[in-house]
Amino acid sequence: MTTALENLLVRHVETGTMPAAVALLATAGDVEVVAAGAAAVSGRPMRDDAIMRIQSMTKVITSVAALRLVGKAGATTTRSEFSASSSPG
Repeated sequence: MTTALENLLVRHVETGTMPAAVALLATAGDVEVVAAGAAAVSGRPMRDDAIMRIQSMTKVITSVAALRLVGKAGATTTRSEFSASSSPG
C-alpha cells in the first residue's frame, strides 16, 4: 500500500526534481519513513535508513529551532524574559 508521502516523493523523483529522497513523517503515535529514487546514477535504490550529509542547512535548522522556542515562550515574551526563565538555578 502506498501512502501520500510515498506518492509525493516518487512523483518528484520521476519528474526529475530530485534524484532521490528519504522522508520521515511523524504524527500522534505513528511514524512513517519512505525512500524513493536511487542512491547513485544507475545505482541501488535509496534505502530508508540511508546516511546523508546535510550541507548548507545551518540557517534552516537554526531558524526552525528558534521558531519552536518562540512557540513555547509565546509571541509576547521578550528575549530577556525568555533568557531569565531558561537559565538554571
